[in-house]
Amino acid sequence: MARLTKKKICEAVESKFGLPRGSVELGRWCNCWYWAGACAVPFSETGVSAIKLNDWKLELWLEDFADRVDSYQQLHLKPYIDYVRQNCPSEVL
Repeated sequence: MARLTKKKICEAVESKFGLPRGSVELGRWCNCWYWAGACAVPFSETGVSAIKLNDWKLELWLEDFADRVDSYQQLHLKPYIDYVRQNCPSEVL
């Protein structure tokens, strides 16, 4: 299995959901991963249960992201990200 990186995971999510490049980020705090960036603003929960990136296969990362996005958000996530990027200071994201 190829080693997963934050970049590979984020690019795969952006590609699958048709999101702008750089809108999906993964952060790490207290040994836990969480979704970050403009894409995570509407999520009520951003924490991921994987301790290491390679604890999950890429498909599971994609599934985890998809589970956080309901059908309404899937249709409106890209315009929402565009709005957030235009109206929120970068240090907030």
